[in-house]
Amino acid sequence: MPKPESRQLKTATEVIDALGQARVSELTGKTYKQVWAWRADGAFPARYFLAMWSELVAQGYSAPPGLWGQTISRNKEVVLTLLARKLRAA
Repeated sequence: MPKPESRQLKTATEVIDALGQARVSELTGKTYKQVWAWRADGAFPARYFLAMWSELVAQGYSAPPGLWGQTISRNKEVVLTLLARKLRAA
């Protein structure tokens, strides 16, 4: 579950703006041009979900898993968020 002070992002553009184009490129190993294409498409490849999700959580954000084509129950989303926080703290 997102922290009360976390900001819920709703679109791929908001995710890229929150993390920064360069950081998304670094997390995924993709070029600026490819990251820009995700902004235009409004979605990310599923394989980058965990890397980007944990970075969002670390920066106090949350976003719908559907932006990565993921379908996750609310209970699993809560567990995933807590796990991401623990991993970042370690």
